[in-house]
Amino acid sequence: MRKPVFHHLVLGRCGMDDVPIRLLGDRQEAVNLAHTVTPAWIKRAARRVLELDVSIICNVSVVTFRNGIPTGFVVVKEFTD
Repeated sequence: MRKPVFHHLVLGRCGMDDVPIRLLGDRQEAVNLAHTVTPAWIKRAARRVLELDVSIICNVSVVTFRNGIPTGFVVVKEFTD
């Protein structure tokens, strides 16, 4: 039997859109990165990756995937206006 493969996606949450920041193999590394993400970083990523201008930044989250299937979600850092 194959060992499960875990990945952790750092996401910037912006109103109706989720902006991918980075996919990592280590959960703690993903959480550490999420703590360093700023609203400006999310806005730049939204422009670069999704070609969107976002004005509302809600939070930074980490989504855990097991063999490509999402299995968990945690909000690491929230932003308020």
